[in-house]
Amino acid sequence: MNLIHLISLLVYTLGLFSFGTILLLWVRGFVKGRWGHGRGGPPAFGGPGELAGAASILVSFAWFGVNLVLQLIVLNPEIPQWPAMTLFLFLVFLYPPLIMHANYREERCSFQESAQEPRRPEWHPAWRYAIVAMYVVSPSMAIFSILGFHQILPIPISKVSTISTTAMAVLFIFAMAFSMAVSTIHRKQSKKKKIRTSRRWIAGLYGLAILLFGASILTTLGWIQFHDVLDLAAKSLPLMFLFVVSYHENRFEFLDLFLKRGLALMIALVSFTFWFAFSLHWLEGRISWFGLGGAGLQTLGWARPLVYALCLLPIAFFLLWLYRRLGQWLDNVWLGRQFTTLEAVKHFLSTLQTATTERQLLERAEKGISDIFQAPTRIQLKIQAAPDPDFEFRKEVPIHSERGQIGVIQLGTRTGNTPFFSEDLALAGSLAEVFSFLFQNLRLRERQQEQERLARELSFQANQSELKALRAQINPHFLFNALNAIAGLIHKNPLRADKTVERLADVFRYTLRRSENEWTLLEEEMEFVRAYLEVEQARFGKRLQFRIHTTEEIRSIRIPTMTIQTLVENAVKHGVSSVRGPGIIEISAVKEGAGVRIDVADNGPGFPQEDPLSDSSPGRKATGYGLKNIVQRLEGYYGEASEFSIRRDKEREMTVVSFRIPVTEEKLTGSVEGGQDDLKSGGAA
Repeated sequence: MNLIHLISLLVYTLGLFSFGTILLLWVRGFVKGRWGHGRGGPPAFGGPGELAGAASILVSFAWFGVNLVLQLIVLNPEIPQWPAMTLFLFLVFLYPPLIMHANYREERCSFQESAQEPRRPEWHPAWRYAIVAMYVVSPSMAIFSILGFHQILPIPISKVSTISTTAMAVLFIFAMAFSMAVSTIHRKQSKKKKIRTSRRWIAGLYGLAILLFGASILTTLGWIQFHDVLDLAAKSLPLMFLFVVSYHENRFEFLDLFLKRGLALMIALVSFTFWFAFSLHWLEGRISWFGLGGAGLQTLGWARPLVYALCLLPIAFFLLWLYRRLGQWLDNVWLGRQFTTLEAVKHFLSTLQTATTERQLLERAEKGISDIFQAPTRIQLKIQAAPDPDFEFRKEVPIHSERGQIGVIQLGTRTGNTPFFSEDLALAGSLAEVFSFLFQNLRLRERQQEQERLARELSFQANQSELKALRAQINPHFLFNALNAIAGLIHKNPLRADKTVERLADVFRYTLRRSENEWTLLEEEMEFVRAYLEVEQARFGKRLQFRIHTTEEIRSIRIPTMTIQTLVENAVKHGVSSVRGPGIIEISAVKEGAGVRIDVADNGPGFPQEDPLSDSSPGRKATGYGLKNIVQRLEGYYGEASEFSIRRDKEREMTVVSFRIPVTEEKLTGSVEGGQDDLKSGGAA
């Protein structure tokens, strides 16, 4: 095998891989209905000429496949050549009319559908007649060539080959000249610099193709040499058009990944080919040098796969390094990317981290994205006014939150008219997610600050009214009852009397200290409730039993002061005092989802049928005031996030008053080490 055949195998393999990938994506897009014009960008799959363009992709895929098979057949002459050659002749003559048709449809219709350009006048019918004529002449030459190749026509094969090669070159020259004329007309009438630049590159490729096919005619006549080189260059033209058209017209947004993987495949094929050619030859020489026989690598037996693997290690590490370098070079030099993905995210975050208002966040986000993509940027949120009609954007990237789309990032024309490819759009999507997170976090922080301000105002009002009313309510009745109980214990049980005095002091110390503060720790409130109930035990004796249950993880959360005590006092006054036997009070505080639920239960007779929060219930005026005060305070602090309920537990025959408040994770301090569950029974003095 000579060098030209080896390069041909590599080029045809790359072309088969390239057009196979594009064909697969086109079919997927066709099935999902995603082909045609996209907002803010060019047509995804050839625009109005999508069917002709799809046929060109399919023919190109088959073209490289057939040429690859023909190159492989050369290595083994025993394989019959006529099936692949027949398909080759059919494809080569199908190309010219498809090229003319696809270019005519696309160039004409894309210009007419552009919103920024005036409509082009109707084209002369001669353009369409030329395409129809090509659809007649080219298949006719294909039939002639196939019949002559199979010796169905009484013409020597050498003559058939000369006629077919010359006709093929002439038809391609005509198709390229036709396409160049169409492209030139479009470029001259367009006012956009991007379109003129794109068509200039495409016209250059058409000119190169005309030169190659003209040279192939001269080689057929024997006037110049290098037939194999010219043949390979001409057959590789679809690959050249794919790269140039995709880059300048952004025909396929995945071109960046395609280039990286395609070049990686090409380099891998070349590297493995030469590596095996030289490394295996070198191994054969070393084995012969060690005197292992003339069988070469076959003498290694079971160790042969290991030797192959060891030979591949250097080239594998080299290819990994080369692939990274190749990707960086393509990003920096050709695709115009100054930042890697990680560097871009870091730069974006560093730009936004000092923003304290929504306006600052928007301005700095626009600047950061503009620096990364080297393109003017606008961030349009739905809460803002109408979009700027003077800003011409190329791409739109949606900004999503948990509640749906909240806006878009609009990217204008990049420096040097560099297109936006798949990795650029993926990066823009990641930056949109980062912006959405920071934007939502900033708004949440502003709402929290507003709630804290309202909470401070509400706290001041509560300190001046509700909380002082509660203190005035608890002091007289509770104090008189406690002093009477202590007086009865002084002679009968002085130690119990002494402890009750200490607990009474704790109760009033907490009441006086917390009356000027609306918030307290759950642990302190529970200790206050315990002291209150121990003092009440001095009055009720064994008739009063209570159980307090909390968990360590919620002991340090902050709750409104004296909320639990109000419920406990209500349970003592209207629950325990109303039963003949033992009165039981159960208090529990547990974490429930993202909040905390606090229950106070007693085995008293329960509330009357009418609303327990009403002040008009007989004998329940103080109770109604206390419960209603708790409900109002919870609504004031937590809004709809808080819950308050009163129910009758028929199974335990207990009345349960509950409230639930939200709590954030940062307010949950301490480790979860279990809970506390105490049962205290009072005894008569």
